[in-house]
Amino acid sequence: MTAKAKRRLILVGAAIFFLCVAWLWLGPPTPESRFRALFANLSIGVPDYQRFDSFEQPLDAIKGDFFSLEFGQSEPQLRQFATRLGVPHESIVSLTGIWVRANSRIDPEYPWMLKVRADVAASPDKSYKIHIEGRQPYN
Repeated sequence: MTAKAKRRLILVGAAIFFLCVAWLWLGPPTPESRFRALFANLSIGVPDYQRFDSFEQPLDAIKGDFFSLEFGQSEPQLRQFATRLGVPHESIVSLTGIWVRANSRIDPEYPWMLKVRADVAASPDKSYKIHIEGRQPYN
């Protein structure tokens, strides 16, 4: 094999390697990463959780934006989350839940309205299944 052929082989191998890395890096985000990105831009921040269950948000909302989220928390995590929201933890554990306003750092003109509800999970440790419905209305 000549030096020119070796150099070409190395360049082709490096190009394939960088294309694979770029594809993995730029690949579609997971539901959990989309949830974390959205909550990182809210005034309440990303809540601590033990288990991530689901996150649904349309990629192209026409009028306003909305999402649905479920995750599991321990009792101390739920109390800390309630403190961040500025509500008593009992109001979250109620059957109806509670509506909370969370300001958006990206678009402060349009805050998110979150309906937060927690159900006691059927597990030996005292954990909660948190369900959040979020709406961001636009004019």
